[in-house]
Amino acid sequence: MDGPINSSILKTADSLRRRIYSPVELVQAYLNRIETYEPVLNTFRIVLIEQALEAARQVEREWHQGFDRGPLHGIPVTLKDNIALTGVPMTNGSAFTSFIPTKSAPVVKALTEAGSVIVGKTHMSEFAYGDFHPVLPAVRNPWHPGYLPGGSSSGAAAGIAAGFALGALGTDTAGSVRVPACFCGTVGFKPTFGRLSLRGITPLAPSLDHVGILAGSCTDTEILFQVLTNEVHYRPEPRPIRKLRFGILESCFEAPTDPETAKAVWETLEILRREGAELISLRPLDLPIALVKQTTWTILLAEAYRIHKLKLKNDAGFYGRSLISSLEKGQEILPEEYACALAWREQAKNVVSRLWDLVDAIVIPTCPWAARPLGSSSPDGKTVNGEFTPFDNLWGLPALSVPVGYTREGLPIGMQITCQAGADELVLAIGKYIEGALNGTLRKPSEALWTL
Repeated sequence: MDGPINSSILKTADSLRRRIYSPVELVQAYLNRIETYEPVLNTFRIVLIEQALEAARQVEREWHQGFDRGPLHGIPVTLKDNIALTGVPMTNGSAFTSFIPTKSAPVVKALTEAGSVIVGKTHMSEFAYGDFHPVLPAVRNPWHPGYLPGGSSSGAAAGIAAGFALGALGTDTAGSVRVPACFCGTVGFKPTFGRLSLRGITPLAPSLDHVGILAGSCTDTEILFQVLTNEVHYRPEPRPIRKLRFGILESCFEAPTDPETAKAVWETLEILRREGAELISLRPLDLPIALVKQTTWTILLAEAYRIHKLKLKNDAGFYGRSLISSLEKGQEILPEEYACALAWREQAKNVVSRLWDLVDAIVIPTCPWAARPLGSSSPDGKTVNGEFTPFDNLWGLPALSVPVGYTREGLPIGMQITCQAGADELVLAIGKYIEGALNGTLRKPSEALWTL
């Protein structure tokens, strides 16, 4: 990477404090990089040039006064454009609306109070649901601009992969942080439901919505999470990998999951096994993954329609055709169907809770395959990119996608780690261990592909 840009929050923070470069020089380097490559990748709705530079100057003034706000002081970050930032237009991925918030979301306030420098608002699927608005350019995948970046936090993930920031906030309702993290080769973390406030964030499906974090590593993700939860000095007692039990859902490794994806995740599991971890088959439990997806989408469709129904009725032209189609599906869901889905979720909660008597974590591929070419359909015509991610939203479980390998075409493959509600720190600790075990095998996308 060019200039003072570094791929690690800790290394960048150390360089800033040793005066290898100043906060203004750091932020300007990121802005220069964005100016060079953003026309190809389309990761932003707005780049906050003057605001970011003034924030960097404020960091310098504070340091001259001996005031250090901690590990994120001076670190460039981005926000998905459904997250409120005071005085900055908020479009939610729409071409026809722009709301200017008078107050930042609490998660944004936590970042700014920690001294982070917000360099822009990232592009996203329209209202975090489905495709990009048809009159707006689509986000491109930095690993190959002709391939899908994943959604809906597309710009957030692509921006991290492209080196436009060191951290990003997105939202995740059925996989919208973890799927783009998988496709773009970044880390994507969805905490336990309720750990991060949703205030100041445009809802999609309130009972499934989560704030999520994207970064270049699990360590960086952990730092961001600790700042957002005001637990910077919290250091949980580490649990040795050899004492952990990992649950394996074999059906997620079988067709239609791509063999390359399955192989990369299995090889990573073998690393854990060699370190003494126990791998436990969950096949006897016959967890109904298809029913989990169906239930999640019934709830999502119904709740999304409720949020948008007045606008849809009075001004359907406000939306793109793809979003209209999705909202109309929600309109077709009967109240009793929605109630039945909620009841099944509550009943099955006991089964999910008992899982944690058997295992400490569940490990599966994040997605059935790596990123596919733009405009392509799934191999079997029915399996979706986020086939395996809704499980964690339905019951509010912490889940992490971490890159563990690459396809023959050089596209990233993601592995998902899920733990019981409240075990966010364990999820991140496992991710950090895997990251360390794979040290030296992970790559960066090639800038040579980013040409118009």
